Amino acid sequence: PCEHSFPTRRSSDLVSTTSTASPKPKLVGILANTNAPSRAYAAWTAKACQAVGIEYELREIGAQEGGDGTASQQDVEEAILEANQDAGVHG
Repeated sequence: PCEHSFPTRRSSDLVSTTSTASPKPKLVGILANTNAPSRAYAAWTAKACQAVGIEYELREIGAQEGGDGTASQQDVEEAILEANQDAGVHG
């Protein structure tokens, strides 16, 4: 695994902002397939969010039963629309 570091000044500014934000910012990731690079990217995003105080939720739509591990375009679009309509999601 590759370790990433964040610029200290920007990270501390962001942590300061997110620690006092109400509600706490929330980012939703949509995983449309189950391949290793996609999972690695999602895991890195989760760590990056955690490092600066942003809540992260991964919605795995490509891992639905009976499929080949890849979501259809319609399923992806529906997941995006659902996240957009969720008032608790900010990005």
